[in-house]
Amino acid sequence: MAYNLAGRRFGLLLVLGLHGRRRTTDNKTVRLWLCRCDCGKEKPIPAGQLLTDGTRSCGCLVGEFHGLSSHPLYSTWNGMKQRCRGSNPLYGGRGIRVCARWERSFSAFLADMGERPSDIHSLDRIDSDGDYTPKNCRWATPLEQTNNSRRPTFFDVGGERLSIRQLSIRAGVRDRLVYKRLKLGWTLDEAIRIKPVVGRNQYCDHRSQGRRDP
Repeated sequence: MAYNLAGRRFGLLLVLGLHGRRRTTDNKTVRLWLCRCDCGKEKPIPAGQLLTDGTRSCGCLVGEFHGLSSHPLYSTWNGMKQRCRGSNPLYGGRGIRVCARWERSFSAFLADMGERPSDIHSLDRIDSDGDYTPKNCRWATPLEQTNNSRRPTFFDVGGERLSIRQLSIRAGVRDRLVYKRLKLGWTLDEAIRIKPVVGRNQYCDHRSQGRRDP
């Protein structure tokens, strides 16, 4: 069956046009399509590799994943994608997505964002209702992220209007920990009541750890 792949995109590959034909070892003829990879390299690729074998780059992705997976920001990039692929109510569950350029390439993410300015900076969306895109993301400090949070800074508790800092002092839990927990989807009660577990990740522990019955 004749088909035209020109103009179609497969991962990092944009099909430019028909390159020719090649005879395989079992005496079959396959079509070769000239593709331009986002890395800039052009390469003829058999149609079958594009349509059924899942070829998505000129080969640079293989080198990228093996060569850059140890980069300090690789886990940041991967975590961003996983949040938006899942059902987390703060991310994928409410329609937040990663732009196609970043979804398919860590190198593109790194080129657009640059290195993290310091260890306290983390990835933040300027518009918290917008997607992860080069124009909507920045490296932000915890305070900048808190000011940009979708959650309120004040809560009505027992008839009092209290700030998170006031609640944190009363509960004996650091306010930075409470802010981070709220952003991860914890309820206010969980965020201020559950004490950090010594020797564990105090931000990302499963909420059942350290839980006490009211």
